[in-house]
Amino acid sequence: MIESPKETSSVLSISKMKAIFITLSMAISLILSIIGFFSSYQPKILHFPKDYKFTEVRDHVFINETIPLDGTDYEHCQFVNVKFSWAGTAPFSLKYNEIKGDYGIVSNNDAINVTIELLASFGLLKEDILKMAMLQSSGYKPLPDFATNTFVPAQ
Repeated sequence: MIESPKETSSVLSISKMKAIFITLSMAISLILSIIGFFSSYQPKILHFPKDYKFTEVRDHVFINETIPLDGTDYEHCQFVNVKFSWAGTAPFSLKYNEIKGDYGIVSNNDAINVTIELLASFGLLKEDILKMAMLQSSGYKPLPDFATNTFVPAQ
């Protein structure tokens, strides 16, 4: 049986449509796979909510303690010989406080530690805040490029 030209063109047209559909589906799948692959390797940037509900601490005296900052609003407090600890998981607030004696900043977050070091490199932090022992408490080691900075632990 010989097919008529009309039947042949409709068969080709259906085959052509299937091929186009399959090719288009594969291209979309490939593009989505590439986007997924690259987005999984991008660092996640944390943004705190603007209406964050802080834990409030008022009129308290802290002596020789490690003070967690994440999610806390300290107001009218006194800090004597303390380490402020910020993991970077929540915002914090320090208002109308008195800070006496030795103090420093500790973090288990390398991004925060590198930022502290960067600010110190520009001379934007007081030298007594930068305590090598505190920075190293999280396992963080300063980058060799910043080796000219001096970090002196409290005596």
